Amino acid sequence: MKQLFSSPIFHILAFGALLAIVLIVTVGPKLPSSKDKQVLIADDDVAHLLVMWQKTWQRPPTREELRGALNGYVQDEILYQEAINRNLDYNNAMVRQALIVQMNMLAETQGSGDKITEESIQAYYALRKDQFVLPARISFAQLYFSPDKHPALESHVNEVLTRISQEEIQDIHELGDPTMLNSEYKDYAANDLLKIFGENFAEEVFTINPGEWTGPIASAYGLHLVKVQEVTAEAPAPIDLVRNEIMREIEYEEKEAAREQFFTELIRQYDIVYEGTAKEVMKDDE
Repeated sequence: MKQLFSSPIFHILAFGALLAIVLIVTVGPKLPSSKDKQVLIADDDVAHLLVMWQKTWQRPPTREELRGALNGYVQDEILYQEAINRNLDYNNAMVRQALIVQMNMLAETQGSGDKITEESIQAYYALRKDQFVLPARISFAQLYFSPDKHPALESHVNEVLTRISQEEIQDIHELGDPTMLNSEYKDYAANDLLKIFGENFAEEVFTINPGEWTGPIASAYGLHLVKVQEVTAEAPAPIDLVRNEIMREIEYEEKEAAREQFFTELIRQYDIVYEGTAKEVMKDDE
């Protein structure tokens, strides 16, 4: 029973029944017309149902399951045709938006559809190399100092820094307060540190010269002393690393160009009339 309620066929039938009730309540029953009404289920419709079933269940349907899917399809088609006959699509914001989406999708398919070539990828990368960069990365050690443990927090941190610069300390990390933070961070980008320490720390740590303990630096948790070990500068990303991103960008730009061209050709076929305020707004400045 649980599988029945979760099956696509149940959802199809339930939605169809609900829509039928809404149609009857809002529009009222309609007497059969003398005009012939027909729902034709052809082989391509069956093929579509088979593909959708396979995607959902990862197996072909049984004969009974296919019969159920066909019954659901017939019910949906009848409800759709009745909705059109009753003009439920007229001046309906949801239907309007759905049709606009469909037209935009149609427009995007009007492009060449050619496979993106290696030459296109190379040319795109060469023209926009500055958009594809590996961020600067940093490795450092840190000591944490909690505001809950030290009333004069900044003075305490400065005292510890002075001690580090003047003494040989066996285990320097014992000078900090206990924390869930790591004592060392290897090869982190600014965005990574932003999520851990907050914006101030993520920005300031990259300004520190490597090799010496420096601070105090504020974070979301308190204050820190930091010893930068290594900084890797920002660099162009190798093309192989961003190839998929470039292909997505090319595909997006081709779709946008196709959509723009499609609309440009369509708008030439229409007489656009602005009235009242709209006319004033669209009037060219003299």
